[in-house]
Amino acid sequence: FGIDDLKIFEPSEKDLTGIKIETLGENEECGLALDQIAFTFTNIGSLPQTGIQVACSINGAAPVLSNVIGTLNVDNSITHTFSVPFDSRDGAFEIKCWTLLNGDAAPANDTAVYFISHLPRPVPYQENFESHVSPPADWEYVPSFGFSVTNSHNNLSKVLAFNMYEFNPEFSAEMPRMGVIQAGDSLQFSYRITEFSTQGQTATFLQGGTAIYLEVSTDCGETYEILNTINSFNHTPAVGLRTRKISLNDYAGQSVKFRFRGEWGAGDFWFDLDNINLLSCPGDMDLSADITPATPGAADGAATVQVGLGNPPYTFEWSNGSTGQTVAGLEAGAYTITVSDAFGCSDTLALVLGSSSVYDLEDMARMKIYPNPTSGFATLEFTLGRSVEASVEILHPQGQRVAYFSTEINDRLVKTFDLNGFPDGIYLVILRTEGKISTTKLIKNQ
Repeated sequence: FGIDDLKIFEPSEKDLTGIKIETLGENEECGLALDQIAFTFTNIGSLPQTGIQVACSINGAAPVLSNVIGTLNVDNSITHTFSVPFDSRDGAFEIKCWTLLNGDAAPANDTAVYFISHLPRPVPYQENFESHVSPPADWEYVPSFGFSVTNSHNNLSKVLAFNMYEFNPEFSAEMPRMGVIQAGDSLQFSYRITEFSTQGQTATFLQGGTAIYLEVSTDCGETYEILNTINSFNHTPAVGLRTRKISLNDYAGQSVKFRFRGEWGAGDFWFDLDNINLLSCPGDMDLSADITPATPGAADGAATVQVGLGNPPYTFEWSNGSTGQTVAGLEAGAYTITVSDAFGCSDTLALVLGSSSVYDLEDMARMKIYPNPTSGFATLEFTLGRSVEASVEILHPQGQRVAYFSTEINDRLVKTFDLNGFPDGIYLVILRTEGKISTTKLIKNQ
């Protein structure tokens, strides 16, 4: 508590003082296209005043003048709204307003100053909830109750948790507005869905149309569209956290709001949200691997992953538990490697390590598959330079074959696949020809 500029004085006949400034859209997160300024001032002189003018300037621009109608009595205040609007969307503003009264005895107290920002939160944005004891105050929640930040029910760290069941069937958690999104940015988050009755120690199988939606808005939350869906078709039940990453290339140049929204269909379970990263991450870190084939029947193969795009240093997690960039002692078979960089960006590469008689095509241009990620259709293209017999196989994230064909080609193959109806995830595309093999990954993401 502090007191400053205390004065005791005989009032002058003419003395107006600026009190405060408000804007019509100050409580609007994005501002308004036709915002207006309201200036409140008081007559602290000893005589009523008429013929008052007021002025207002935004960010040092030429002032707007306005006449105040009527008489302002002693010790009374008036709030004058300037009729000239301004666009307060996506901007930060220093607003100065002051009174203009001929003969004012104390012009130093005529001015009020106001600062307001409608700028989006800057990217990158990260939230792991570790610094919170309650849900972040800058998010919006529906219902206002039911959310908690906790490391209970078998969580290893703090999460934003919500218990969904028959009498708590819907929720939404809306993040602050972020921007401006750049090409290559992505949103990554972790989640887990576990049984309430076992306090998070049993994975939940989603039923009855239960779905969790990640939605995005480009109009400051007026409308939303679905960006990603967690449902029974694409959720693999697990007690541990699962991670999803969504490219934001379609929203480059825009400011956006994200909302997690749940719809209950059956069961009684916890939905836990964690490790939200809105980062300038490449949609594809351009991972590749240098492979040493294994001797048939032996574990003497090796693989070294190479990172084309990212922010070092990197961490590596192989599907066999190894954590180095290079892994030796491998048998022939399928492996995955997840690479994370210093900013939390991550990507996963799936590869097949063959035996010494089955190895990567050395004389083939790099196999291309596009668009990648895809929401359904994807086109495979490669050039070999001569006529060969070739086969192409696409494997489901759980290893099942979802597409296969073999054909004789001249020197170039272009083939389109339809993955509509198949779940989201990382698919393995395997090309075989002349006893040799080449693999690449395809990400399906609605």
